[in-house]
Parts: sequence; structure tokens; C-alpha cells
Amino acid sequence: MKEELIKKLDELIKHVPRELEIKGVVKKMQDRGMLISDVLIYKVAYVENPLTCIKEKMVHVKCSSCGEEAYLEYVPGGECHNSYGNFGFKDLGNNDVTDNMSCLCPSCGKGVKALHIGSFKAHKSIDDHMICTVHNVKGHLAVLSWLVKKDVTKDGEVRYFQDGVDGFIVVDNKMVRIKKYVKFMSSYSWLYNWEYTKTFSDEIGRWEKSELIGWTQRKVEVTNCGNSALYEYMMEASKDNQGCWPARYIQTYLKHNNVENLIRQGFSRYVTNVLNEATVYKGYYSSVFQLKQTDNFINWKDARPHYMLGVEKDDIPLVRGLSFNALILFKEIYKVRGIKLTREQIEIAETQKLKSVLGALISDVNGYTVPVIRLINYIKKQRELYGDFLGLVNIDYIIDYWNMLYEINGEMVESELFPKYIMDAHDEMTERVQNKRNPGINKKIKKRIPELLPMEYSDEETGLLIRVCRSQGELIREGKVLSHCVASYARSYADGKTVILFIRHIDKPDVPYFTLEWKNNQVNQNRGKGNCSRTEEVVIFEEKWLNYLKTLKENKDGKLSGRNEEQQYAGA
Repeated sequence: MKEELIKKLDELIKHVPRELEIKGVVKKMQDRGMLISDVLIYKVAYVENPLTCIKEKMVHVKCSSCGEEAYLEYVPGGECHNSYGNFGFKDLGNNDVTDNMSCLCPSCGKGVKALHIGSFKAHKSIDDHMICTVHNVKGHLAVLSWLVKKDVTKDGEVRYFQDGVDGFIVVDNKMVRIKKYVKFMSSYSWLYNWEYTKTFSDEIGRWEKSELIGWTQRKVEVTNCGNSALYEYMMEASKDNQGCWPARYIQTYLKHNNVENLIRQGFSRYVTNVLNEATVYKGYYSSVFQLKQTDNFINWKDARPHYMLGVEKDDIPLVRGLSFNALILFKEIYKVRGIKLTREQIEIAETQKLKSVLGALISDVNGYTVPVIRLINYIKKQRELYGDFLGLVNIDYIIDYWNMLYEINGEMVESELFPKYIMDAHDEMTERVQNKRNPGINKKIKKRIPELLPMEYSDEETGLLIRVCRSQGELIREGKVLSHCVASYARSYADGKTVILFIRHIDKPDVPYFTLEWKNNQVNQNRGKGNCSRTEEVVIFEEKWLNYLKTLKENKDGKLSGRNEEQQYAGA
């Protein structure tokens, strides 16, 4: 760093705000839903009973929100929510509450956490949040991040503290990182003044709009980055879940000041995506922004937005506000196929994986040139038919069907490429392929069905039913929809080593919900989406179903009578 720049920095840093006007900042943060956590501090107290004139053991509580105090019924340790630690108290709902459990303040009714007075020393942090501010420092732009903390004392007094964290200041067309802490291993020491560092790693972000405190357009415009459109970028990009990156943006602006043209044309979302694409993550909270990589997505050699984005001027209203993937998709399809998608078609295509869409629409599938518009409209129609399978009916699913069609017929049969009901056709094609690959499995499964049908059951109270799996194709679909491995059980099921049953809602009998395996005369496993555990309704239904099976077993005149126990329930 040049000596002249260091001298200028040393002078400017003295004027960087060391602290914020805490009351005003806290008020704005609380208005935006931050720093609103409170606690109910409790301790043992002995209160005289007016009837017996004998002191009784009670619990004294004080709310950090309303400041009111009250006495509640004492509950010994070990009786509070299976906890054998500190004692607790009875809340207004007669529930046992102990340290760190949620409850309601008996005075103001606010939801708070119980905090035993012996669990902290003089004070304890009960909430904290990071915020981002912008400043004009002697005409230089400075963006700073702060940690604002809400503490409570043993007396229930609430206090607020602030510490500067990271930031940057723009000097002589350079962005210099500054910080207000020293880190040694995992510990932090807070500094009195801000200091600059020679290395820069963008830790300033990703910010949501609620975290931008005190930002105004005027504050930015009167600095040396007044034409950067930083304020407009921050306000628009921070609405998105991806947030916004002020340091990366200013780095980009100092090298390519025409980036502000994209912002003023409504492409803040796209710019944020480009900044993310140009960032290499090297570990937890460690990232390096590689400005050169932005060249892959924006043509910096031109100042006109449509040339910068690689679209035609008339396309600007259409592509404004599109995500990164959607804009790339729009450009690539036009480049390769000469087709411009409508906004509705873009939105349908955007729900798909970008790699899958480009692979299907730009290249061939088994020598078949995919009709772009027809495929997108087909997906829309199929999703209207199969609303419950929104995540399954996609381009990958259709291409999977086409690949199976090609395997069976040795060619892409035009009349079968877009069946009226894709999921039914996919299941049928799956069975045909599996029969071709493993001709004996489905025959064995179908042979078992009559023996297993008595296990089927429905219950109006829970609204659920359970039915036997009827084919290997059903197993494959079940596994795909629920994202678990039941398809791998096909051979064991066919050989009689286990039984696979499907739990469904009665009003949606074809929509996978939970998959149950019955083995060794008991439920071996019962899993839902992503191998999740049973819900309360499924637990209740399963218990009713097991009682139903017991009834069948006890009924010697039932359909299962005359078979031994292992045959009855394993379906062997």
C-alpha cells in the first residue's frame, strides 16, 4: 500500500464512527423484528401464607419485557420436564418450567424463556443481531457492520451494547477493508478505533433489507461513490433471499463503473447472482471474490445494458427481474434454437434444473431433437394433472421415460413421446424395462398379491389407508417421490423375505405418503419423505392397523386362517 494512501487512511479512520446512536438503532431494529427476545428471571423466595402465617417456598419471577414481578408455585429439580438440574415453577397453564424453557410472562403474557438467576453472573446476553450501516466520512464512502447485543442483569434490567465488526472505506478509487476487532484463535478483542488490514476477504454480507439500518440515498450520493447506484442496488437486491453484497459490488464498480447501468435498469438480482458466481468459498465464513470471473457473465466493454447482458434491446422488459439461471436459459435457447421464450414459458423452465433444461433443449436425446415450446407446454399441462407430484413431473422425469422408451423399442417412437398421462406411462414403461432386465421379479410379486390382500386396511378417522405394493414399478415410483431406497427391496419382496405396503391418504390413494416394511411378524420400518419419521397421525393409524391384524389372526374363520404365523404376516 502506497505511503500517501496510508497517511490518508490514518487520518480518515479517526473520523469513522466508533459507535452508533444506540437508542435510535435499537428502536429501528425492534420495529423490524430484531432484538425482541425476553426472559423470565426466577429464583427461590419464601413468602408468608396469610392464612397460616407460615413462610412457604415459592419462586420469584421478573420479566425483562414488562419489568413486573410475581410469585409462582415451586417445583423441585427432577420434576421439571425430566430435568434433574435446577428447580422450576408452574406456569399459568400448570406446566412445569425450568431453566431455558419457553413460557409466558404471568403479567404481560409475552412469550419468554425461563432463566435461572444462578445460571449467569452479573449479566447475560439474551439476543444479538448483525446490522449494516453506510456513512460519509469526509466525502469518502464507508460501509460498516456492527454486532448489537441485548443483555439482562440479575435484577432484570435490560441493557444494549454495540461492537463494530467489519467494514470498508473507499479512498483514491481503492476499497480498503477496516475492522474493529483483533482475533486470536477463537477469541475476539474489541478495539477502540477502526483499523485497516492489508488483505481483504469479503465478510460484509449477505444482508437482508431489515438489517440495513440508516441507509439513505443522500448518504451515498454525497460521497466519492455518488454515481455507483449502491443505494439502489442494496434496496432492491436485499429483498431477495440471496441478500446483497456491498463490498463485492463496490469492488466491481471501481473497476467497471458501467455496472450502475444494470442496476438502474432493474438488474440488481442478476448482478447479485454474478457476484456469487465469481466468489470462491474456501471454508466456513471464508470467501474470495474473483472480479475477473464476472467477465463470463457481463460484457464490460459496452455501457448499454442489453449489450452487457447479451440480449436484444427489445428483450430488456422481458428479462428484467429474471434470476441468473433463467436469463442464461433464455439466451442459450435463443442462441442455439433461435426461439425466444415468453415470460410464462421462462417461469415454467425456471422451476427445472438448469443443466437438465439446457441438456434437453440444446442437444439431442437419443438422436431426437426436442421441440422446445412443446416440451415446456407439456410440463405445464402435466403439472396441472398431477399437482401433488409437482416436484416429480420435470424434464429429468420425462427424459427418464424417453430413455426407457428407447431401450424397449430401439428408437424414439413419436406417438409415445408425449403420453396423455406421463406418470402412468412412466410406471408402465418402468415395469416393461424391469421385466426385460429381470423377467422373474414382477411375476413373483404378482403371485404374492392374493395372499397379502387381507393386510389392506383403511380408517376414516385418520383419513389413511394401507395397501400392498403390486409391482416393481410401484416400488421405483415410491422411492423417487419419497426420496428413499425402497426400490432396492424389490427382489427381497418378490422372494417372500419381506412385505412392502404403502400408506396413503384416502382422498389421495395414488399419492405416496409413507412406506411400511413388515418383516418377521412386526413393523420393521415406516418412513416418509426423505426417510422422515412417522407423524402423529401415522403412528395412530399404524396402531389401529396392528390391532386389525391381531383380529385377523384371532379369527380362525378369516382369510388368513389355516396358515402358520410366519406365513400369515411375512406373506411367504
